[in-house]
Amino acid sequence: MKRLPSSSILTSGLKHSHAQHVLSIIGLSEQAYQLAGALSHGQKQWLEIGMLLVSEPRLLLVDEPVAGMTPQETERTAELLTSLAGERTVIVVEHDMEFVRSIANKVTVLHQGSVLAEGSMDEVQSNPDVIEVYLGKEAADTSAAHTSTTHHTDSPQQAAKKVANPAAKLNTTASITPSQDTGVSA
Repeated sequence: MKRLPSSSILTSGLKHSHAQHVLSIIGLSEQAYQLAGALSHGQKQWLEIGMLLVSEPRLLLVDEPVAGMTPQETERTAELLTSLAGERTVIVVEHDMEFVRSIANKVTVLHQGSVLAEGSMDEVQSNPDVIEVYLGKEAADTSAAHTSTTHHTDSPQQAAKKVANPAAKLNTTASITPSQDTGVSA
């Protein structure tokens, strides 16, 4: 049997087969014998997710999982989190709205510790309260004016984008719920 370096990914009290299974899920099977410090930033994030998965949680809460990742790592992280939702509820706190759009069934926007809006990404991005809080009253007024003008073709979402880019400013929680009921509410 191959001797493991003292700080490699597979040096813990886990059963080897369980660790290999988790490494397979997170896409790090080939790096099993590498030192964790030698992994890329994205791979380290996946390893962190894997460390959570070994406890077989019914609820997985991840905070800004794609911060600092390359576009390819971000895409792989979206695939990973979406695949994990088949067995558990996944809650993601994230500011990257394109990433949230790629994974979320339901989006909750928080403002000063309270729920400001909840729904699909389109519903949340066109919500007047969200637009006002994150883009300012002028954007909300512009958005309302655009929706009430019959000959103007911009949606509230498009109007808000003209004033500012909401993708960089929303504080959202995205949830990906499993296909079967886990008994955990998100």
